[in-house]
Amino acid sequence: MAPVKRSASAVPRAELGFSLVELLVAMLLLSLLLAIAAPLLVESGRIFASAGRALTAVDDAAPLRQLRADLRGAVPVGAWSPDWTSEPLVLRDGERAIAWAAEEERLSRAEVPEPGAEPAERVQLDGVVAFRWRVPLPGVVEVELVRRRPERAPLARVLSAQWRPRGETLEGAILTVAARRAWW
Repeated sequence: MAPVKRSASAVPRAELGFSLVELLVAMLLLSLLLAIAAPLLVESGRIFASAGRALTAVDDAAPLRQLRADLRGAVPVGAWSPDWTSEPLVLRDGERAIAWAAEEERLSRAEVPEPGAEPAERVQLDGVVAFRWRVPLPGVVEVELVRRRPERAPLARVLSAQWRPRGETLEGAILTVAARRAWW
């Protein structure tokens, strides 16, 4: 017997696939979803990029706050002089010793929590070309920092009054701090 050919109208609906109207409706729904999701994806990419920049940006005020806090709570060790010195600034607060020094264009802070312990040193600022200090009056310490101006400084740092321009490539900060404790 010869095979029977069926006409297109005789093929069951499940074997035919989707109609043109169904495909158009599906494409319309998909394009609406993409139109809603695209701005969200663009905004999330922008937020991700700005968060990355914020995490890698250096907080220039943090080392100055730390230095100010150390100066308020501790006593300079050694001879005090109204003359500027570039020697490391060593402070003592009870058993704890703190040293601030500039070497190889880096300002670092080393802390020895107790006598005989290993110092914990951490770089606070890069590009420091000058670090000097003095004791102009009993109980008052003045510190001057000069460093190379960062190429792309965040707007919040540019607007702060802590760093002042010194020529085209340098900027400086001067801290004058009176100790909370009497040591004079």
